[in-house]
Amino acid sequence: MKMKDLAVTGLVLIMLIGAFAPVVSADEQSTTPLPPNKFWGTVNLNGEPLAAGYMVKAYIDGELRGSVIVTTPGKYGEPPSLYLVVDGSASDEGKTITFTLAGVPAEETATWKAMNPPQVLNLTASGEPKETPVPTPTPRPTVTATPAATATQTPAPQDHAQGESSTDSFNQSDGAISSVIDSIFGGNEASDEEIPGESGNLRTIYAILIIEAILIAIGITGILFYFRKKRRGGI
Repeated sequence: MKMKDLAVTGLVLIMLIGAFAPVVSADEQSTTPLPPNKFWGTVNLNGEPLAAGYMVKAYIDGELRGSVIVTTPGKYGEPPSLYLVVDGSASDEGKTITFTLAGVPAEETATWKAMNPPQVLNLTASGEPKETPVPTPTPRPTVTATPAATATQTPAPQDHAQGESSTDSFNQSDGAISSVIDSIFGGNEASDEEIPGESGNLRTIYAILIIEAILIAIGITGILFYFRKKRRGGI
């Protein structure tokens, strides 16, 4: 008996859930937003083009469903990108859309239909504006950047005086070395067989070799003196 009662109870619950599910689903579908209706066209108030800055509004059952600002006098919406977009759902199917121009009710109406393509609807109204126009932004002037001036580096003038003084110093040094060589060799002048232009360089090389030989001789003498002293026990 217990198993039978449980089975009956389960069947009753399943039937109740199945009965309420379509109701909930239908209610959700009726409130699910659908693609909006879109309108554009001319707009005239008291026989004159509606000035820029005023708003065109759309209502369903007295509820605001969309609005657009007039940017060009006498026109609202600019396809393909700007429209008066009127939102709705499945519950709004077939309902009347009313419009206002600057707060004044328009003479024309439309019917909300799901999946309706954008449509032209020219609107007219008569009466004093009940709304103030929205200030339209003033376009800012385009600022062109001025390219910055490129700094040009001027090469510094060569110091000829410094170069000449360096040359003179080198010549004086070469002359001093030549004097040392002359004094070492007893002041003998260069023979006629010397190659012109190379005597100064040869003398410099000879002087360096002689100085190195003297230093080596002094070093060897010092080393010999040191070991001789050490061998005699003096150090």
